[in-house]
Amino acid sequence: MAEIYNVGAGITFYNVGKAVGEGMPNNIDDVMLVQWLLKHHFERADKRAMLGSVWSIPVINGIVGTQLVEIIKIYQYDADLNVRNADLALDGRIYPIQACGGLNKSAMAWLNLSIAGHFKKFYANPKSDPIVGSDVKTMFDHIGDVAKAA
Repeated sequence: MAEIYNVGAGITFYNVGKAVGEGMPNNIDDVMLVQWLLKHHFERADKRAMLGSVWSIPVINGIVGTQLVEIIKIYQYDADLNVRNADLALDGRIYPIQACGGLNKSAMAWLNLSIAGHFKKFYANPKSDPIVGSDVKTMFDHIGDVAKAA
């Protein structure tokens, strides 16, 4: 189940409880969290063109399909190219932060930083985000938000 994870020094991030992607457990809450983070990452003005007109995350539904796996790979490639010290495997899987051997190897950590830096209001209070439907609000009810956890 998705959670708030303390990475140290009083810093908390959203985190998956189990891995998301091809062949992974893909718990619905974990998948919705990844979809929400990726949707916002690729809404950034400097990232929109990376997915082109064919790829997008139209709904946050907790379902893993081929398209989501490919979007995860595109994200991993983007982070490796554009984020200093990022060292992500290009495997289309997002693992819990604590399972990655360091923050620089965690797609979840880098996604958190991307959204926290560019969508501060929604990152601090995700239930206020207009793209969040009732299922996603329920997920955030269960895990809380990073602003309250910090």
